[in-house]
Amino acid sequence: QHINQTCRRLSDQGLIVRGTSASGIVNRFRGDVPPQVRLAQREPSSTASEWAWEGNVQSRVATHLAATGWSIIRVADTALRERGVDIIAGRDGQRLLVEVKGWPSSTYARGEHVGQPKPTQPGLQATHWFAEGVTTLIRRSAEPEARRALALPDMPRYRTLLAEAGWALDRLDITVFLVTAKGAVEMWDREN
Repeated sequence: QHINQTCRRLSDQGLIVRGTSASGIVNRFRGDVPPQVRLAQREPSSTASEWAWEGNVQSRVATHLAATGWSIIRVADTALRERGVDIIAGRDGQRLLVEVKGWPSSTYARGEHVGQPKPTQPGLQATHWFAEGVTTLIRRSAEPEARRALALPDMPRYRTLLAEAGWALDRLDITVFLVTAKGAVEMWDREN
């Protein structure tokens, strides 16, 4: 069902052509449109318009991967808080599993406390999200041969955490993508 919804979105954007065959629905890239990803995320709250929201970071990284030769196999629906790997990409027989984290807001975006201040400061919450992202990548044992990556908004707190944990990320061979406020995607380098 998720794949069907995603393919309908891509068709609405003119990126793929949908048709039928004897075996069911067929989805293929249009010949005149290069394969790239333009995710139409639903906005769950006012935070969706913020550049550092997880869905925006995810969209930028998926688009960057597609532009650099990766095929996007799956993208989780961040707005609906879908569980599982946030981005799965493939290239030359290799799979890349990307865990995406955004920047926490200072107020609740949904639920009975919507609009009210959160008791945890964004910088502390970001520390927890960073640890959760790294731990999630370590625990992805179903595909031990897959490459792993962490995608984050380029925020000073995340850069501090990367500097502190860089040695471990290197040993675990975890790639880090940073998304800037202008939407550029950069690979984090421990040396910089």
